[in-house]
Parts: sequence; structure tokens; C-alpha cells
Amino acid sequence: MSKRYGGKFSNPSDDSVITETPYRGPSVDPAGARSNVLFVPPIVLAATSINDGAIGFATGLVGAGCLVLGAWLLREGQRAQAAYDERKLARRPAIPRKLFAAIMTGIGAGLITGLIQAMAKWLAIIAVIRNLWRSLGHGRHPYGN
Repeated sequence: MSKRYGGKFSNPSDDSVITETPYRGPSVDPAGARSNVLFVPPIVLAATSINDGAIGFATGLVGAGCLVLGAWLLREGQRAQAAYDERKLARRPAIPRKLFAAIMTGIGAGLITGLIQAMAKWLAIIAVIRNLWRSLGHGRHPYGN
């Protein structure tokens, strides 16, 4: 016959003592729709730069890639911040994703402004304003000291 093992470091044999973790309710994705909307402009940029010739097409694709990378890093940064804020004791993430997202968005917007030379001055100003808006609008990086 088999016998249930019970020792100093074993669980109690009484099955009614087992406790379950409480249900916290449904959780909303911290990235939300705001960061998902940022994936649309790179698609439009890639589609409209097809007829710009080889150099314009390559520049448009690189700019779209930078914008996609910036949007992806922002979304992951928001998820990392939500995971960090959820815990009482946590280490800060090693990579400041939201900061790199702002940098990649600025680079992508700068490449886009190079596509249209007639309006490069105004588009560069818009790129800087958009980069600042994105940095300030989504909050300062919470892991910095």
C-alpha cells in the first residue's frame, strides 16, 4: 500500500487548507489603442513612396522602418512600465524603451523630411514638435533617477 509522505517541509495533509490567489478582475492592455494607431503612418509612407524612384523608395522604406520600430518600442515600453508599476518590489528594466522610441521616431521623421525637399524646413520643425509631443505626451521615462 502507498502511504502519503508527511515531513517537516511537506504541505499539510489536510486538503481544505489550500488557498487560491484572489481574482483581480480583467486587465486592460497598457499599450492601448493610442500606441497601435502609430503603426498606420509608416504603412501610408511606404505605400506613397513607391513611385518616388529608387532613392526615394529606399529612403521611404527606411523612414517607415524607423517609425515602425519607434511605435513598437513605445508599445513595449508602456507594457514594461505597467508591469513595473504593478509590483511593489521590482527592478527597473535595463533598456529605456520609451526613450529609444522617441529617438527612432525622430530619426524616421527626419528621413521623411528628406524626401520632400521643398518643404524640408517646415517638416523638420514638425518632426521636432512631434518628437517633443511624443516624449511629453506619453510621460517622462519613469525608471530614470
